[in-house]
Amino acid sequence: MIYDDIKRLMQELMSPEEIEVFDDAVEVLEMYNTAAYLDALSMTVGMWSGIEAGAQADSLRDVITGFLNYILRMQGVELHDEVSMSERVKVARYLHELVNYDDAVTLLSYLALDVSAEERFGELMHLVGEWSVENAMSLVQEIQPSFAANLAEIVQSREQKNTEDAALVAVQIRAYSIYKKEVVTRSLFSDMFFVNLPSIGLEFLTYVNLFQNSRDDFNIRPIKETVEDLMGLALLSGDGVKDPLASVRLAVSNMFSDSTQQTQAERFARELLSALSAEQADTQA
Repeated sequence: MIYDDIKRLMQELMSPEEIEVFDDAVEVLEMYNTAAYLDALSMTVGMWSGIEAGAQADSLRDVITGFLNYILRMQGVELHDEVSMSERVKVARYLHELVNYDDAVTLLSYLALDVSAEERFGELMHLVGEWSVENAMSLVQEIQPSFAANLAEIVQSREQKNTEDAALVAVQIRAYSIYKKEVVTRSLFSDMFFVNLPSIGLEFLTYVNLFQNSRDDFNIRPIKETVEDLMGLALLSGDGVKDPLASVRLAVSNMFSDSTQQTQAERFARELLSALSAEQADTQA
């Protein structure tokens, strides 16, 4: 049973306003990849035989509230029992927004505030939501000590990855500019292939497959030209740029079964990489 089927049943039991809260709750559960809620709702509906309408509606509320509570507890947040479902939905949504908050410096400064765990929670809810600090605090029964530490770790890990990704892109752009100057301009076909790529940073083997599918003359092409193209693909890829020679070696081993051809290809790759490295050093000097 899909949610739309359950929703049609809900329309006979609840007001449009409450159904809207359920819709918001389901959206939040999907944000947290909590797929089991649908099976739980379906199982609950299957047990409705002989149960009055009010109890049927309560059973659906209990299922959704239980999943929302689980999401909040996993993050170290416990709300008072009387907190409404709509308020639980908002807290869960705001916590998700905090994880993806753009201004990491501001968020980390809030997490480092020398205040009680409950007040820190209130400050964070006020940062991304509509509540005052006091109103947000009034919802809380308990905030686990791990709440701020876990959120800080997530934000710091995300920022570190963003920094690493930016550095990698800079390396790729610099390497590709050298490659294009030294290699791509020698072959119009290669130039058009590289220029028309949708993005840089895909996996190396993804580029290789795209390139192989774009032409059928690998068996008759000079090995050196193939190596030049493979080196360009390595410099453009997210994984290949870390060790272009190893990436080219891997592709060559799949393309050429003859050991002599493989040896020749690796020699060309080493020479090309050495030339590109020297060019890069001259550019930076």
